[in-house]
Amino acid sequence: MHRNLEARVVEAIPKGIFSRDFHLWRDGRPVAELDVSSWSEKADVDIEGVRYQLYRRGMMSGAFVLGRDGEVVAEAHKPSALSATFEIQAGGRTLTLRKESFWSSDFGLFEGERRLGGITKAGVFTRRARVELPAEWPSPIQTFIFWLALLIWNREASSS
Repeated sequence: MHRNLEARVVEAIPKGIFSRDFHLWRDGRPVAELDVSSWSEKADVDIEGVRYQLYRRGMMSGAFVLGRDGEVVAEAHKPSALSATFEIQAGGRTLTLRKESFWSSDFGLFEGERRLGGITKAGVFTRRARVELPAEWPSPIQTFIFWLALLIWNREASSS
């Protein structure tokens, strides 16, 4: 984490041993319920009583979107189908989410070259994750960034 930023840590915990869905917890309290589709790259999320949609425009290409009531809150694009990188537009900012290395499952979030936070798996044999992003960021944006990392992890698990 960048030393000048206060981090907000969210724990992402699968709802069950074989579930694709997650509970998101902060400070020992539930923040969100992420319901991930088994058939496509989309999900619904309830965050503090508000429903959001996470989806991809198009089947094989197109933006990844965080939406609420038909309005786009944030979106992301993959600059290359072969890389584990997303360019994100959220709150007037341009961010990059990318894997820390080819060998790691960890993601870093960057604004330019400045690292703002990251998403890490809790261990090799678990799907639990730790989302550590700036504290002032809204929960929907943090959840969207986690979902993008989850998409890559799910793709990698399906291909192995």
